[in-house]
Amino acid sequence: MPPATRLTIDDALSKAKKAARLHQYTVAAELYGAVLRQQPDHPIARKALRKLERQLKRSSSIGATTKEPGPEPVNELVSLMRLGHMERVEQTSKALLRDYPQSVLLLNLLGIALQRQSKLPQAVEVLDKAVELKPDVPESY
Repeated sequence: MPPATRLTIDDALSKAKKAARLHQYTVAAELYGAVLRQQPDHPIARKALRKLERQLKRSSSIGATTKEPGPEPVNELVSLMRLGHMERVEQTSKALLRDYPQSVLLLNLLGIALQRQSKLPQAVEVLDKAVELKPDVPESY
């Protein structure tokens, strides 16, 4: 893993916007969440995260055919991540993975939560599984 870099809020917003355009929703949500952890009332990040949550709802309506969870649990995970509750993201993702073991989205969220808790070997293992399942999803890398 590359060393952690500090971004300005403008840099984080720019990277999040680009990630969302590329359908890298977990990356975008993590960046918007980081901005909101620093400035909880940041209007651009709040609005963008709401828009992202709507996009996740739309994409998860397709999820029934791709063995992905519906929008409610995904939105809950994104909210928990945005609030910095990585242990709860880890627990909830693991529970959901029992029902959706092929969910690359859940694996990516779990990988981020593990990485944020400095559980790097587990994070690498989870993200490797996501890459195995669907190598064309860039968030997994």
